[in-house]
Amino acid sequence: MKLYCKICEMELSNELIPLPSDIEPVYKDKTDVLPQGFYYTSDERPIEDSNGWIYTHLKDIINAKYHPENAWGCCGMDGGSGINLLCLNGHEFATEVSDCWTPHF
Repeated sequence: MKLYCKICEMELSNELIPLPSDIEPVYKDKTDVLPQGFYYTSDERPIEDSNGWIYTHLKDIINAKYHPENAWGCCGMDGGSGINLLCLNGHEFATEVSDCWTPHF
């Protein structure tokens, strides 16, 4: 599977495969939630009301730039302001969480 911008259809991820059921996502500060090359659909962890969100490894996101108004954090993105990633054509598409006090996804 690959992710694409809903508006301009720009490719936004590398090829991804579902996270196998024998691998649990890791929700630990400064740690990748899942290995590179995989995705999984949220079961509302670690963010409430995130059911159905698609989680990826940060290195699997391509053709992206930070939102000029929502890119906050001290050492990375904290994700607390909502969508902070845009495709290269400027369309909102995802929330990166990568700060020192958060899991990374």
